[in-house]
Amino acid sequence: MGASKKLMESLIMSYSSDFKVTTARFANVAFSNGSLLDGYLYRLLQRQPISCPSDIERYFVSPEESGQICLLSCILGKSGSIFFPKLKKDQLMKFSTITERFFKHINLKLEICFSEEQAKRSAENLNSEDINKGY
Repeated sequence: MGASKKLMESLIMSYSSDFKVTTARFANVAFSNGSLLDGYLYRLLQRQPISCPSDIERYFVSPEESGQICLLSCILGKSGSIFFPKLKKDQLMKFSTITERFFKHINLKLEICFSEEQAKRSAENLNSEDINKGY
């Protein structure tokens, strides 16, 4: 958990004796603001290169799954409760695997570049129509 999220959770929980406060923690939500895939969409549409560490692993949940756990925490939680999803092994994914699947899904060829210059040249050659038709 990042420092700002932890700080906000602590602040909110400090009011749990005054009124009902529940919260949920979950993994990365696919396509949420600031997520890996949201960043890819933004960068592709701006014709910017995309970088991806190949060894980083994170748990991912769908927006629907994140909404469900938030709803459950509101309905079933007692004040001060923190709800966690049951994450399955197949939800743990490498960033590189997610990147490969994403590019395959939007029918764009994934080009691995070995320098920033090479990546910038490749990004400049992206065709906007090819990017948009993948969605």
